Amino acid sequence: MRVRIPALAIGALIAGGLLLGGAPAAQQPSLEITAGHSTCNVRQMQAEIKEKRDRAKRLERDGAPREAAKVRAEANAIEKRMRACIKADEDMSKPFPG
Repeated sequence: MRVRIPALAIGALIAGGLLLGGAPAAQQPSLEITAGHSTCNVRQMQAEIKEKRDRAKRLERDGAPREAAKVRAEANAIEKRMRACIKADEDMSKPFPG
């Protein structure tokens, strides 16, 4: 009996920890959007993407392919974040099913 109670307590603590701290970092921006605090400025992100891609093209022309690849990867990461923000905004505007 004494062994079961601590085992149940440990199980409950682990389950509670997963519920409270189990959200991945990728979901945190969508949580901010659901609270009404949209932190995504799509136009600014688009301008930043264009600027970085233009810089990558310039670096490629100048003969710096490694630096161009890094800048291109940054642009792709910003685009991925932008798409996630747009999708989160679209999902939030849909009514609750049921």
